[in-house]
This record gives sequence, C-alpha cells and structure tokens, in this order.
Amino acid sequence: MVKEIISPEVSARKIVLHFDDISDKSPEFLELNAGYTFPLVKIRNTTLHYTAILRCELNIGDLFTPTLDLIINDDEKSFSDTDFPMVGDVVTIYLGVSSDKESLPVHMDFDILSIKPTPRGFYITAKTIIKGATKRGYGELYDSGINSFEACKKICGLLGLGLASNMSASSDSDVWLYNGKTRIELLQYILDGMVAPNNGIVHSFIDQHYRLNIIDLSLAFSETPIDEEVRNNIITGKPLGRPEPLVLSNAIVNSPPTTQYRIMEYRPVNNAGIIKRYRPKAVNHIVFEKNYADNTLSAGSSISAIEDTSNGTDHDIFGSGADAKTIDVYKAQTTDNKTHDLYMYAPGHNNLKNNLLNATHIKASLCNISHALYLFKPVKVDIRHSMFRHGIQYSDSDTNSETTNKSPSDLNEEAINKTFSGNYVITSIAFIYNSNNRVSKQILKLHKRLWHRGFLELQQQ
Repeated sequence: MVKEIISPEVSARKIVLHFDDISDKSPEFLELNAGYTFPLVKIRNTTLHYTAILRCELNIGDLFTPTLDLIINDDEKSFSDTDFPMVGDVVTIYLGVSSDKESLPVHMDFDILSIKPTPRGFYITAKTIIKGATKRGYGELYDSGINSFEACKKICGLLGLGLASNMSASSDSDVWLYNGKTRIELLQYILDGMVAPNNGIVHSFIDQHYRLNIIDLSLAFSETPIDEEVRNNIITGKPLGRPEPLVLSNAIVNSPPTTQYRIMEYRPVNNAGIIKRYRPKAVNHIVFEKNYADNTLSAGSSISAIEDTSNGTDHDIFGSGADAKTIDVYKAQTTDNKTHDLYMYAPGHNNLKNNLLNATHIKASLCNISHALYLFKPVKVDIRHSMFRHGIQYSDSDTNSETTNKSPSDLNEEAINKTFSGNYVITSIAFIYNSNNRVSKQILKLHKRLWHRGFLELQQQ
C-alpha cells in the first residue's frame, strides 16, 4: 500500500476568485462549480474568467512530473495586449470540491514551456515548478553507506517535496557524491539505479500534491483492493440513500453497483504486439567487472528475470515466457567504487519492466471527479456489456453450454465482461475540462498484471 512518508513543504500561489455582478451568474453558482465543473486558472497575476478557458488538461503519472495543457479564449485581446506571460511567469491551477473535506484538492504552480497562437486565442503548455530543482550540488549531498531510498529522502528535504511509497528501503548502498548535477538530475540518476527488494521493479513520479512517489510495481500489482464503502455524494457531500461499494463500473440497469464512480466510457488499449516484436519480455543480467589495473574481465553478479506468474489462460505482462534473453552488462571496477554493485543492472531492469506497462491497459472516463482516487490505488472494476447490443444469442463460457436464444424480456440484461473486469491499479490520472459541454471529467489509466491470452496463443498450448 502506498503511504505518505514525508509531507510536502511546497505551496502554490493563492487564487482569488473575482465576481462580476453584471456578467456572472450568482455567487452560489461560482462557489459550487469553481474548481469542479471548471478549473480555477491564474496566469501571471490574472485569474481567468471561466468563459475564457476553452480546454484544460492536467496529467499526472504519464511523465515524471505533472504537465498542464491549456487553451484560452482571447477574443478581446486582453491577454495578448496586457497579460501576455514572459520569461519566468507562472500558471497556477486549482481543482477541488468544496464539500469534500477529506481529500486534498489539486493546487499547483506550473512553469510555462510554450505559448502558441490559435484561431481564438493561445495554446499553453506548462510543467510543474519544483523550486531549487536546477541548483547544482557540489558535495552537499555527500553521504556514504546509505541506500538509494534514504538518499532520495534527503533530496526531497532539500526540494521541499513530500515522499510516498510502498517501500521502506532499497537493496543497495552507495557513496553519494555526484558533483555538478542539478538536484533533480541527481534525484532521477539515483532512482534509475535503485534496486527494489526481492528483484522488484522501481517506478517513480511526482504527484499532484508535490510528493515523490517511489513504487515497487511487483508489490503494487500483488495488492488486492480492500472493500470500501461510499456513504456521501462525492460532489455535494450529502448522504446517499444507501452506502455503495467503491467500484468503478459502467453498469446502468438492474441495480448498478455504483452511482458515484460510474464509468461513462472505457477504451481498451493493446500495444503488446509492438512490444513483443521489438523487446524481449524479460532479461537475465550478468554483470562483468573490468579491472583496469591488470586489464582483466571477470563475471560478477548474475540476476535472473522476474518470476513469471502466467497460467493456462492468463498471460503475465512482467513474465519471462519463452522470450527471455541474456544481456551482458559491463561495469568498470574502480578503486573508489562510486556506484553500487547492481547499478549497471538496475536501470535496464527497471526501464524494461516499466515499458511493459504500455502493453495492455484500459482508459476509463468517470462521470464524476473524485480526489479520493490516487495513483497506484488498487480498485475493483466492473465492466458490463448489453445483451441487446451484442445480439440476443450468447454462450456461457463457464459451462461451455451451447448457444441459447434469449427472450425479449431479457434484452435489457447486462453481462459481465470477463476480459476487462477485475482488480486494477491506477497508473495515471488526467483531469480534462472542455468548454463545449462545460464539464470536467476524470480519465484513469488502469493496469493489471494478468491478461487473458489471445485465441491463437491458447490454441498453440
């Protein structure tokens, strides 16, 4: 389970919401909808009116730091004439529900990367500001014999970042003295070479609350979602008629399990063929150490591929399968030993397994925005399909019964989609606002470790 280990000390700029008695709706409308139906956005020192925001997308988890894409309306030319951002200007965003007293809102500052004109205004791309990230260290991070997890804690303290993880330590130690790197470069350098216990897989990112997340994917995908109940409306905060299980579902008939976490649309994504064609499923590493003093090469530590949990019907995305390959990794043996024994192995291992996350996943768009959902939270997913939409003939795959005709009264039944239902973890979250329908939506990227094998692969067994 991901737990906060260090609380962040970073805080974003305040946003003041101005109210225009002539052009705006009631203050109650703005109080209820600001930050939920539409985001609050401040560019330089100006808080944008919600009608000026054409599109806003905040993405967390796909890259190391959160990113912001913003399209604004500038028909009146006020932005280009008087408020146009220059070097060093900042975009601040706020997303939150006033009735939600338990979950943290999103409140972040972003450094503007580019501003491009559009037919109606401007398209802005921005990246999270981490103060002190570009400061170069010269010996200030020196420490000998601590593991890389502890070294990351120290850098988080220097940057004011929090730390969240499902790990408590890493299985390595080093002499942490890398002069000339910026703090963020040093942080990513250490994370690249981090060795998780028990041949785990290190995945890292900074979340929407300024916390560095260090995740062991092996542990994350082995978690089972706990049974949670939703008792209040996640928008208004008012009690529901009856408690609902916290399950993501697209069911709409026959007492659907949830009204608060309903999936409006889901899209399966499968890149497994590309990854299988160009990358091995797993790599066995053998580290060779070269001694420059006598110019000799000797075999050092050997690390096998991660355990394959595939079975007769399911395929393990992290498993080795038949495509496991051996890669020779060379490490220079030096007298000062500035890297731990497995540093040359760890980046390849972590990078390979992280890329396998792109193989197969689901993108699910929810009807409500919930800040109770966080990255690498295990969740239950219930995907249904309409019997009417797929025809009234069906076969029961559990009993292998013959095709049966359904009566007209059963046309509204929904069948569980056994391929896409199950336990998942959330690996990225996107908050998207579009002025065309004046609504914000939350899109989750959902992953699981075991997927049903394809028809041809099952035939070949």
